[in-house]
Parts: sequence; C-alpha cells; structure tokens
Amino acid sequence: MTPTERRRTPRVAERLALAITEAGAQLTAQTNNLSASGAYCTLDQFLAPMTKLQLRFELPEESRHRLIRCSGVVVRVE
Repeated sequence: MTPTERRRTPRVAERLALAITEAGAQLTAQTNNLSASGAYCTLDQFLAPMTKLQLRFELPEESRHRLIRCSGVVVRVE
C-alpha cells in the first residue's frame, strides 16, 4: 500500500454483473473492481451517498460460480 493509499484490502479489476435492490426498485450495474470491503460500479441512475442497498452477484470459482448476497451503502458518487 502506498503512503497515500487508504484502502485496507486490495482491489481486483473484475467486471461482474451486479443486481441491486434499493427501496424496492431493482437496478442492474457492472463492477469495475471489487475487494472484501467494497465495490466500484457504474449505474445508469443516480443514487445519493448513504443510500442503503441490497446486492447480489456471482463470483467465478474454478468449476462453478458462488452466489453472493450482501447489503451495502453508497459511500461516494462521481
């Protein structure tokens, strides 16, 4: 980690389909990178910082995919 790097876990450049549920609305996105503590993704719709989300995506493994379901919060919007 460089002196200016604040992340505690390494990021991996991985493009995965991401299903997002926010206040009952279903959205789709794609990750640009992810880590054990977060994901950077792009959306066609604005979500305000601190918006709570439910996320679902599949991580590729050697012979199968592992379904991940988790909750998260929007921490930054660019």
